[in-house]
Amino acid sequence: YGVLDYQVFLEGETSGPMTPVRLHPNQDGCELVFNWFQRAGVSDEQFESEAEWAYSDLLRLKAYIEAR
Repeated sequence: YGVLDYQVFLEGETSGPMTPVRLHPNQDGCELVFNWFQRAGVSDEQFESEAEWAYSDLLRLKAYIEAR
């Protein structure tokens, strides 16, 4: 149904914050919408670092999907 959720957590942890991700049909493909929110208590530096990790993961996902 186009619903994906992205979760980031540190090694050894069993859970972390959930980030909503949605896919919307777009002609012959789809558009991915990823909402990244800065949680209370997270510094700007930590938020930017987490966003960079998420971006890296999304680039790997894109490469995987486009290779299929």
